[in-house]
Amino acid sequence: MTKQIHSIEELTKPLSRGAHDNFDDGYCAMEAVAWLAGEDHTDHPDCACPVIGAYVRKLNDRMPGEERAKLVPLLPKLIGSVREVEVERKRAFKFVDTAVRVFAKVETDEIVNRETAIKGRDAAYAMCHTATYATAAANGEAFYAATYDPADAAWSKAIALIYEVLAIQ
Repeated sequence: MTKQIHSIEELTKPLSRGAHDNFDDGYCAMEAVAWLAGEDHTDHPDCACPVIGAYVRKLNDRMPGEERAKLVPLLPKLIGSVREVEVERKRAFKFVDTAVRVFAKVETDEIVNRETAIKGRDAAYAMCHTATYATAAANGEAFYAATYDPADAAWSKAIALIYEVLAIQ
């Protein structure tokens, strides 16, 4: 299991959007995770669950700067979060399920063509049952829906979801 070699107190810049060429130019949440674990500069660190990483990258890039700072305390918890495929599939399902049932509920309730919305929901669920974790992570659009509402409460819920997913072992 990968161990943390740096502390979050050593992060000297705020988290920023997007990928960066090197750590000195800035870092997103997942690049900070790689640094905390002593890995080479990347936003896809080997030490972190790729399903959670996909969600955190999307969340990081959608959040306003002042809200993005709320990601920092959970970054060390992502180190060593990689699990077997079945656990990562369950984690992906939790993200998709929450995106569909909680975060995007208002959207689907207001869609005129509910049949299309239901097919989209069912396809998202099926993705988690049949796909490998890598495919689920690559299909990050379902995770993207989990950050749809920019309200402060939604950001807190989106971050709380990461803690819930980390608990899936």
